[in-house]
Amino acid sequence: MASCVKIENLHFSNSSLLFENGKFFCINLQEKTCKEKIFWNEKKRIDCIFIVESIVLGFLNFWMFKEAEMHSILVGIQCLGIAILAGELVYAKLHAPSSNQNYMSAFIACTFMVFVGYLIEMTATTVDVALIGKKISYLGKPAAILLPAFFVAKICKVKIPQGIKISLFLYSVIIILMAVTCNYHYLYYTSYALDTSGVVSKLKTTPGIFYHSFSVLTIGGILFTAGVLVRAFRHVKSSWEKDKLLLICFIPLVGILCKSVSMSGILGDFDISYAASLVSSLCLLLFFAKYSIFDVVALSKDAAFDEHPSGFVVLDKRDQVVLKNKMAMKLYPEIFERFGPDDIIKKLKSLSNQTFSLPSNKILRVIIYPIVKKGMERGNVIVLRNVTETQTYQHRLEVEVRNRTKEIKDLQRSVIMAFANVAAVRDVCPQDHVKNTSECVEVIAKSLKAHGDYAEILTDEYIANLKNAMPLHDIGKIAISDSILKKSSALTDAEVEIFKTHTQIGARLLEENLAGLEDENFVRIAKEIAKYHHERWNGNGYFGMKGEEIPLSARIAAIADSFDYLIANPQFAKTMTQEEAVQKIQVLRGADFEPCIVDAFVREISTIWKS
Repeated sequence: MASCVKIENLHFSNSSLLFENGKFFCINLQEKTCKEKIFWNEKKRIDCIFIVESIVLGFLNFWMFKEAEMHSILVGIQCLGIAILAGELVYAKLHAPSSNQNYMSAFIACTFMVFVGYLIEMTATTVDVALIGKKISYLGKPAAILLPAFFVAKICKVKIPQGIKISLFLYSVIIILMAVTCNYHYLYYTSYALDTSGVVSKLKTTPGIFYHSFSVLTIGGILFTAGVLVRAFRHVKSSWEKDKLLLICFIPLVGILCKSVSMSGILGDFDISYAASLVSSLCLLLFFAKYSIFDVVALSKDAAFDEHPSGFVVLDKRDQVVLKNKMAMKLYPEIFERFGPDDIIKKLKSLSNQTFSLPSNKILRVIIYPIVKKGMERGNVIVLRNVTETQTYQHRLEVEVRNRTKEIKDLQRSVIMAFANVAAVRDVCPQDHVKNTSECVEVIAKSLKAHGDYAEILTDEYIANLKNAMPLHDIGKIAISDSILKKSSALTDAEVEIFKTHTQIGARLLEENLAGLEDENFVRIAKEIAKYHHERWNGNGYFGMKGEEIPLSARIAAIADSFDYLIANPQFAKTMTQEEAVQKIQVLRGADFEPCIVDAFVREISTIWKS
């Protein structure tokens, strides 16, 4: 066997392979004899190792005799890969722009460059052309490793710090720069030469220092992706999420398999590790298509759901929890502590549109929305809205508004009362007339209400407004001259008509100065009293109104005003005792004053007199 060539890198059991006269042979190293072995040998006993050896021998014979055909097949496979990548890139670009679409497009483009570069290398006839192909491949290699790893981390919700991302980017840029300038230094390759003796051309290289940095990046990317997926599998419980992760698992698995096959040398000079990027891109594209990852609307909904400040608990038709967002998962331990573990969903549903507090003093409002599709209810969404700050702020604001409103009203009423007192001082009226009449109308109104008279009108609010408005009944006198107000003799007819205008002037002043500042009910009652407190039940008043045409507030005010003048020795009346004044009011019952109001006045005269 002088023409025999020993192939030392392939060993089977205790044998080595020899090539002679166009065929492979196996030498038994123990017996030191040579014999041709084929799988149809008529030996009585054929063990499993012999069968495997025979199959490999047949494959290698086919390889040697069909070298030209294999070259065409491998080049065709590479071209097919490029065509597939081009189609993937078009498919990705047809979708609406999003961060995921950018990830996918960049990864496919980088993988496309890797395939084009390797096609140039495997068909090269000169070392310069092969070197160009190698450089083109390295323009996309680092990104083709990092982008899938980043995307898997994003899908599995593993946050990579921005500093690490920037560092890896700079690391990749350095690798690319070293690779594309390798013919000017010895840092990446210490030597390189074109080998065309195999099925395809290959640039044989001797690794330099920076070449090993790329190997570290490759192995690190595969291990990181695998680690992220293992971590995700441990935390994911739903079958839907597990199906997603299983599909992504092909990315590191294919990378490891292709790298192992390439390093073993089974396929000769053909580097199958490039196929890992193609398979990874197909896996990601299938993942995007299957789970609508390119759908911007779906992505935005998912982001809004997961990052919403309110907690969301999605229930199916049987009230089983299907999904919870981050906030709901954060709130659940406190909710369990608040209600206990038994039938918590039923308790939350019973609190629909209500609030409840947690042990941490947070206040949550429960809102339930039905999930309806095609007219059928498919489930419910329980929204747990944190209203702690809102309610605290709202309560604080309400208290502040009430206090400030009270201050403003008190100030306004103080000013108005000052004008009323000025009018009272200018007029010849009884001492403490403003105070006396206010307390008198309150007592009469409460007595009427207690006996069922005008009970529907005389609410607590109405009586309070009546009392507070009574001091303003003569405010219009501020516009009447002293010559009329303080005249000691009888007024002329003309002066009487001028005097009567104080009722209209008072009503107008109140309308102009209180509208928009006070409660409209208070303003209405104040105007009624100011304008109509001189009207009489029988129609003998200033404007001739009679009976129930006169507002109730004015009818009550008329008795209080008249009684205080009768007992306080005013300028235009004779001095009367309390008994005489009460008798005078009773005489005028049904004439000047409404009968039921006179009756209430008489019933409460002792209270009125004390006040």
